[in-house]
Amino acid sequence: MLNPCGVLIHQTYNQLYPKADEELAGKVREKRLLGYHDVRVGNEPDARLKKFVQVNLPNLWDEAREKFDENKELLCGFSNKTVSYGELVAKVRGRDEEELEARRAYELEQMLGWAEPPADEEGEGEG
Repeated sequence: MLNPCGVLIHQTYNQLYPKADEELAGKVREKRLLGYHDVRVGNEPDARLKKFVQVNLPNLWDEAREKFDENKELLCGFSNKTVSYGELVAKVRGRDEEELEARRAYELEQMLGWAEPPADEEGEGEG
């Protein structure tokens, strides 16, 4: 839900620890403690991060900035907890909260077998 609002995200596949925290990284790797296998130590970015920052990001930031500017009030409200996740989803998808709740209720009724077909579908093909 954040990408359509202009938020750019880069996923790392490792837990990165700076060289200064090498001892901590060792403890995190230790099988009798946390036992994480994806711990990497170093102060230099890996090839994936370099590519994201140097190649991908410059191609993305103009469009992302535009989307961010359009949605920054919504994002601010979400971060301050004055906008719920449901409201964020509804607004990003161009729906209002009422429409979203109606859709959820209808989907629940469908799952329970209680839903009536919409009025425009009733009687189709009859006549």
